[in-house]
Amino acid sequence: MSAALLCTTAAAQVPAAVETTAASSPATCPDLPPAPDISNASTSQQRMTSANTAYGAWLDQARQILECHRTNYNSVVERMNIVNTDWNTQIDAYCSRGNVRCEPTQREQSAQPMPQ
Repeated sequence: MSAALLCTTAAAQVPAAVETTAASSPATCPDLPPAPDISNASTSQQRMTSANTAYGAWLDQARQILECHRTNYNSVVERMNIVNTDWNTQIDAYCSRGNVRCEPTQREQSAQPMPQ
């Protein structure tokens, strides 16, 4: 109840921040496909060359999938940091009023930006 009151009261004091959109990222990323099988050390040169080509293609795909996950992660971090900044602006406005009690613990905790 007090958190809702805090949000409502603080929001009434300071205009809401402009909503910013984080970097566009796909909602989901594909799963990593199984790696090519090169378990036979006594395979022929031709099969080894073919397996090496397949591995190169797999590695390229794996890197693209990793980049998809990195983009999603960074998008979430960016959004969290925007929300934290906006939240702290609201808390500062609320705490700057007279006759209010502020809890610095939550302010310190939310002031920590997420690393990218």
